[in-house]
Amino acid sequence: MAWLRQQMQRTQATFQGLVAIGTPEDNILAWHWADIGAEITKKLPHEPTFKSADFMAKVSPISLLMIASTSDEYITPEATRALFAAAHQPKRLVMIDARDHKYSGNTAAFFRALREGLSWIEEQRR
Repeated sequence: MAWLRQQMQRTQATFQGLVAIGTPEDNILAWHWADIGAEITKKLPHEPTFKSADFMAKVSPISLLMIASTSDEYITPEATRALFAAAHQPKRLVMIDARDHKYSGNTAAFFRALREGLSWIEEQRR
């Protein structure tokens, strides 16, 4: 346990927080240009993957900021909220009313949420 506590303190000293932008349920560990077909079809490429849900509770005690689109083609708002619910405090979720995963139609709100979220992460360190 002492080793684990030391590792957590080292991690906290290195990272102020984690910003998760458009976090899907399944993530790709590697991406190659040959995987462009997966981007077009919105399917996972033939690369190693991991599930976001397996790591959400492990982020704490580092601050977590999640920013998501209300119309993301990779993850539903409900699934985003489920991932967020799995995380421990401190955490913050911002849903941006946008047309897609790239926040089309509302990038100004995305960048505002990012700026405000980064300030919130800094406040958590005090």
